[in-house]
Amino acid sequence: MEMNQPSPGGAEAAAALAAITSSQKAVRDTPWPVWIYPVNAVLLGAMALTPLTETSGSPALIATAIAVIVANLAAGWHNGAPFALPTSRGFLTAVVLSALCVVLALVTADVTGNALPVIALAVAATTTYAVGSVVHYRSTHR
Repeated sequence: MEMNQPSPGGAEAAAALAAITSSQKAVRDTPWPVWIYPVNAVLLGAMALTPLTETSGSPALIATAIAVIVANLAAGWHNGAPFALPTSRGFLTAVVLSALCVVLALVTADVTGNALPVIALAVAATTTYAVGSVVHYRSTHR
């Protein structure tokens, strides 16, 4: 294929790449709707508590996971970027720690059968996400 236009110079290419990076950062740092923070916190806590349901916890776990996905996709579509991850390292760390608490709650319920550690891990998952939410909100509402 033949190029009819001259190749951009080094300065033009660097400026174009900088503009792309700036645009991506702007999309990733778009403020989220405020309702998504408490919804996610509650759903993560509920997900951690699913093994304590009287029936098998799998349907409740699956339903809660689907609710988390749907809520986050809805918030993302509201912002115009349903699959963009925020740039806030503090928030992303809190999300990972919260997810780890959920996984530990699920494993603890299977291993020990004791409800108290599961409840404590559910509270930790909710609290960790809530702290991360504050970090994310402050980083995007400057």
